[in-house]
Amino acid sequence: MKMKKTIFAIICYLLISFSLFSNETTVFAVSTSTNHDTHSAEETITKEELSTLKKQGVVSTDVTVQQLNQEQASQDDAIDVITADDDLENYGLRQNKQDEMVTDERPNTIRHLFGKPYPGTDIMPQKGDILVTSTGALNGLIGHAGIVINEKSYASIPGFRQHPNIDSIQSWFRYSANTKVIRINHQEKADLAGDWAHDYVKDHPKARYSITMSIQSLDPTYCSKIVWQAYAKTGDAVGHATFTIKAPYGFLKKKNYKTVTPKVIVSEGRKIGGLNF
Repeated sequence: MKMKKTIFAIICYLLISFSLFSNETTVFAVSTSTNHDTHSAEETITKEELSTLKKQGVVSTDVTVQQLNQEQASQDDAIDVITADDDLENYGLRQNKQDEMVTDERPNTIRHLFGKPYPGTDIMPQKGDILVTSTGALNGLIGHAGIVINEKSYASIPGFRQHPNIDSIQSWFRYSANTKVIRINHQEKADLAGDWAHDYVKDHPKARYSITMSIQSLDPTYCSKIVWQAYAKTGDAVGHATFTIKAPYGFLKKKNYKTVTPKVIVSEGRKIGGLNF
């Protein structure tokens, strides 16, 4: 009997330790369906899965399946990967002698001294860059987004029962290998968005996580809402809205940008669903 109690205590300790100290990125929404319903080509979440998420408090009761599926995993209208034919200077980039995209500055600048390039590239993170990952993805709903606030860090919210935070870009890629980095061709607007995200996390450290239709509210919030608000509340790059949901994969669509031209500057990973990561 004593041995059973000891084993039970050890298991409880391990579970609590994992929940408190795990660095694993939590995604846009967590699917907990137990009967593994199949998804059609047009949907990324079923009604039963959505019902489970609502009961958990992850998604508000007024959200519908159609609203969550509006940015379903399709390559239609996908943002283009940057090429030599683009105006690279507007994206802070240039081509080196090997025809590779690199940051358009000398390697001994302050940014290079304090930060590191995105994995597998010579492209330095730039304030306002948007990070979108499919890590943990189950079709199109699940994903994660963040916004770069300086050469080392990004702002986001890890997931349900957690709060907005600032973490290292190195940590992002450690747990989210399947990532696209999107950059717009307007540095001033990107800087304003990055600064807003930084200030938001500092001013709202206890904001709750919940996916709601109130896109303008500051609490509750979710990962891609923080990114969208960073741009929407400081300019017109992503337009404006009052009652909608902004999913992570929406940042990979041209239609969701209004006065800027986004480009994928880093693309790491594999193909999941209809999206190439």
